[in-house]
Amino acid sequence: MSIAIVLSLSTTVLAQSERYVQVGTDSDGDAYLLDTKNMGKADPPFGQVIKLYQTKNDLMLEHLLNAGCGDERLWIAGMRVYGRNGVKLSEKKSGQEIPARGDSPGATAMKYYCHSIGARGW
Repeated sequence: MSIAIVLSLSTTVLAQSERYVQVGTDSDGDAYLLDTKNMGKADPPFGQVIKLYQTKNDLMLEHLLNAGCGDERLWIAGMRVYGRNGVKLSEKKSGQEIPARGDSPGATAMKYYCHSIGARGW
């Protein structure tokens, strides 16, 4: 299971792998890693998502984003929190729109995704 793998490896190792690309950090310096293998795949009940992973205080956070490359819109679809053992502790849906351009981790992930699928303008 990729969740257990993410938890068992340091973010430095993940950032260097081909599957995970670092797209930013938070104010504490904790990395946001984009899962490039599963970009745009369906993840019920969130729809087609871009997944960003972040480890924080022995927890792993999975941020799920919905990207609209054609109309340059980006939404936070939800978030999951996993414990050290890879067990899901919580899940929350959202629908908050966030800026699709800029240097935030979400905007950087969207740029990577839209470019990878050949979306016009990216």
